[in-house]
Amino acid sequence: MIEINGTLPPELKRSDHLTRAFTHLAEKDPEAALILAATSGDEALKGIATGWAREDPEAALAWVEDGHEEHLASVLAEWGKTNPGAALSYLSTKAASFKDYALVRTLLSSQAKEDPIAGLEWAQKIGLNSPDPVGSVIE
Repeated sequence: MIEINGTLPPELKRSDHLTRAFTHLAEKDPEAALILAATSGDEALKGIATGWAREDPEAALAWVEDGHEEHLASVLAEWGKTNPGAALSYLSTKAASFKDYALVRTLLSSQAKEDPIAGLEWAQKIGLNSPDPVGSVIE
């Protein structure tokens, strides 16, 4: 576990630096990152979601479901880089409420690169009222 002493200095609270810092911290110790993020704002939590999903997507999803739904897209985007099928499977349970069509297209495209038939099947299964889910696969 990483020891946390104090808070981040103001100059490190710029969103791009903060997100990257918390991404790396969450890869090593998500709990410590959460403690420090309490005083660092939403960009810190976005970084935690990304880093945690890189190392343990299921744990990151449990955290999202425990009151951090606004970070679902960050977790799915990261998870989709290594396992687009699993990310799409999870997303299919949220299809009615999930509206990030750009992420859906990215996940479908990643899945299609691994397995074009599976990509088409996911595009049809998810539905999502997306402007063109099948077009995401045929690129």
